[in-house]
Amino acid sequence: MIDRETEATLAVIGCSPLLDPKGRGAILFDIGGGSTELVRIERDPDQSNAPPRIKAWMSIRSASSRWPSISVVGT
Repeated sequence: MIDRETEATLAVIGCSPLLDPKGRGAILFDIGGGSTELVRIERDPDQSNAPPRIKAWMSIRSASSRWPSISVVGT
């Protein structure tokens, strides 16, 4: 089992090739297992090779999870 922040980070890494290279950002929904992650991704559109970065993320544990909780991180 991995922590929620690592799960959000891995979701961004896995989905980053799908982002529009000229786009400024996206909202990622990672639904599965015992939690759902919502991630606000930002990228500098003036730098074509700039990696996406996490601006904010939220993890919601499902009601059936043993430890229901919500975590929110953002800047």
